[in-house]
Amino acid sequence: MYTVAAASGNVHGVYSPGNVKLEPKILSRAQAYISEKLGNSAPADGKPVNFVFHGGSGSDVTDIQEAIGYGVIKMNIDTDTQWSYWNGINQYSKKNYDYLQGQIGNPEGPEKPNKKYYDVSILHTFLLCFSFRFRILTKYLFSISILASGSTTRS
Repeated sequence: MYTVAAASGNVHGVYSPGNVKLEPKILSRAQAYISEKLGNSAPADGKPVNFVFHGGSGSDVTDIQEAIGYGVIKMNIDTDTQWSYWNGINQYSKKNYDYLQGQIGNPEGPEKPNKKYYDVSILHTFLLCFSFRFRILTKYLFSISILASGSTTRS
């Protein structure tokens, strides 16, 4: 079996809604064409090729799930996860702006320390944002509990 990164309207990066139009049916047609060429050697499920989905950030969930149905086994989610981590940092920075301007001095007084606002122990705040987005993506990609169950198929 081969794994192919086929273009089906997907692009790397993030674009405004409506600027990227996925066409998952392209993957279905590719599977049918390859199956036809393989003849009796084609797998019974009609999916002789595994697909890699590059550039899915910002794509409609129904299009992503349709593509999975046509044989997508891997989707890159780097841009989404990077943004979720950065967004956590950004929100924290905005909320605590006056405490992040120096090591000492804040709205509570010029001698008040700010260490608890920039200490690395607060990184869990940003990781929670990442974790939340990651859970949403695994749901969209039908991959919740796949490794834990030992299954390689979606339920």
